Amino acid sequence: MFKIFSRIINRAKLAYIQKFQYDNRILLEDTVPAGSKVLSKVSITSLGDFLCQEITGSFETLFDDAGAIKDDGVNHLRFRFIDGTTNRPLFEDSIPGNLLLTPGRRKSSKSTTLLTDPPANRLYKPRYCEYLFGENSEIIVEAINDSNTALDYSIEFHGVRRFKKEPAKKKKVFQTLR
Repeated sequence: MFKIFSRIINRAKLAYIQKFQYDNRILLEDTVPAGSKVLSKVSITSLGDFLCQEITGSFETLFDDAGAIKDDGVNHLRFRFIDGTTNRPLFEDSIPGNLLLTPGRRKSSKSTTLLTDPPANRLYKPRYCEYLFGENSEIIVEAINDSNTALDYSIEFHGVRRFKKEPAKKKKVFQTLR
């Protein structure tokens, strides 16, 4: 079995490719006011292209019940990702946070009923979301809140960053003995 892979995989080419890329995570956190929509941006710098492979994230599930902020465990946030270079949405419609992000719902210190709130989600399984963002572009997240209180969220994009230029080659230094 190993001989088959050794014929298919060229280790020298693979090692060369790995010199120009590294694991990268990009974090986006924001607050969405009650009953509104917010566009949040995170920049892909000039270091090089970013290939997003997976996403994770968490959000609050609060509502205002006659002056008391309660955690009802109901998802009030919807998200849509947009490529900032072309303003092209990656999804046609907004996707509810509980279907898109893991671990998902988290407890909030803003809740006035913190001790009786339902437990937070514990499942951690990153969602597959592969998309190539070019250098100097932006990831735009459109977040829609249908709750009557402001909600916080955080999204982390996991992927690979590729350097735009090759690293400088080392010069060979020869020592002469006299």
